[in-house]
Amino acid sequence: MAFESEDGLYAIVVRAFEKYKELYKNNPANNPFQDGKLTHSQWTLDNGQVVYFVGEEHGIRQSVDYIHNEIVPKIKQDPKTWLILREKRAGVKVQSPMGNPPLFYSQELAKFFKIPYIEALTDLYAPDTRAYIQAKAGINGEDIDRIYLTMVTQEFATREEIINLSLFAQKASKVLKKPVEHALNLILMGPVEDSEQKFRDLVITPWNEYSRERFHRILKQYPNKSNILVCTGSLHLSAFQ
Repeated sequence: MAFESEDGLYAIVVRAFEKYKELYKNNPANNPFQDGKLTHSQWTLDNGQVVYFVGEEHGIRQSVDYIHNEIVPKIKQDPKTWLILREKRAGVKVQSPMGNPPLFYSQELAKFFKIPYIEALTDLYAPDTRAYIQAKAGINGEDIDRIYLTMVTQEFATREEIINLSLFAQKASKVLKKPVEHALNLILMGPVEDSEQKFRDLVITPWNEYSRERFHRILKQYPNKSNILVCTGSLHLSAFQ
């Protein structure tokens, strides 16, 4: 899909958000692309590169609006000096704005301005990331899966899927990148109490530490990129400082 301008891209993505709102007008809580909280900040690293951090609740329109209104005018001044890091990019192409409006926007924004577009974080389910988290937090892989599954249930599963154990297990297996049987066993064990706090303390903190090492390796690969746009969940801010 080609665009004549960034404004044209933005307009198409906005329409996708509006279509989702219409589709879920009778059950807005299940809309995966709702309005939500956004944080943003800017700082200069020791090497002089400037980081523009956009921290979001996943799937929200506000991140797209902010980038369009505040970051794109800066990109237009000199696109070749920019680098875009996006959480959940993972090398997977989003085929249309309805597939995932915010990811489609950042993907096509990078393509339009010919900016390198890179996954912002290490893969939570890569063996090296898992080993680092488990060593730092003193927990095993099953603990990580249970905490993560409890934490993201409302993000990826509708009420109907949660009630239907088979559908829930199939969806969970895709999120966890594990067999359905493994996901079903975790579901039957029940949710983890205080999962959000445990996720922050036991998973996010070491995950950010490990991702920070990767971030600085990426910066060394792109020494001529003086402006770095980072868009991730708000909890990952420390991975880029």
